[in-house]
Amino acid sequence: MHMTQKENLALDSRSQRDTAVQHTGQHLLSGTIFHMTGSQTVSMHIGEETCTIDVDPPVIDEQLLILIEEAVADKIEENLPVIIHLCPPEDVTAFPLRKFPPQGEDVIRVVEISGLDFSPCSGTHLGSTAEIGALRILSAEKYKGMARITFIAGRRVLKDSRRLRQNAATISRALSAPVNETGNAVLEFLEKANHAERRLKLLVAEAAKAKAQVLVDKAAASGKPPVIERYPDEDIAEVLTIGKIAKSETKKLIILVSEKDNKFAAFCEEENTDLRVLFKEAFAAFGGKGGGSQTFFQGSFSAKDDLDAFLLELEK
Repeated sequence: MHMTQKENLALDSRSQRDTAVQHTGQHLLSGTIFHMTGSQTVSMHIGEETCTIDVDPPVIDEQLLILIEEAVADKIEENLPVIIHLCPPEDVTAFPLRKFPPQGEDVIRVVEISGLDFSPCSGTHLGSTAEIGALRILSAEKYKGMARITFIAGRRVLKDSRRLRQNAATISRALSAPVNETGNAVLEFLEKANHAERRLKLLVAEAAKAKAQVLVDKAAASGKPPVIERYPDEDIAEVLTIGKIAKSETKKLIILVSEKDNKFAAFCEEENTDLRVLFKEAFAAFGGKGGGSQTFFQGSFSAKDDLDAFLLELEK
């Protein structure tokens, strides 16, 4: 789908305005932080999704960041003019600049947010703070001895709020909780899930012991090895757990199969038995992959038929 020239111009216009919004918002945020804390903005980045400033000394206290965000909101509502000064003809030393001006420039452009912030900058800006609309601090984290503060401004705040609201609505429906209580509902759900997971692990461990005992009983009753046990639903990790428990109770050869994974594991502590030698020919003949030691061997097959043929050969 090709865009028309008119659509391209509209897209470019929105992009340019967004850049001006983020850039002016950055000046307002950096100026506010400087006046409230004395921390300087060392660097800034305007990204496609979010923007960042690196502040030194670091400012990461959550309550302080809320106060900064509220102060920024106050200045947006006050509709402060954004004034561009050119030096010369004006004298750059007459302005209380937040940062040093560039050296070697014939004309220095100073951007003033009326009475609040003075900063040399050649970027695009809005005509007043009210045009920013809104500014939201998303996060603050330590970065190279400074604080990296991530923020968004203008329509990006609306887009972010809409996305968060949609996510909250999804959680609300899933947990049958009011939208404004989804945080507590998620924590309660996770607590229940963690309890269920701990309980499940105990039950799985008990089941593994019971399954291992079945193997030990079969090995004791069997006139000759191997004892081959197939597990249709257990994965290879659970099969290995069962085998290790059984191994501690019997020295006979037991072969455990995870049909779900097309894998098997074998255990044997009998003297004069080397599983590598025992499995070598059949394992290679049916395309098995794996290996092991004299007393333990683990392998897999690309197809169930190959695994079945391998086990049939062992039974013979």
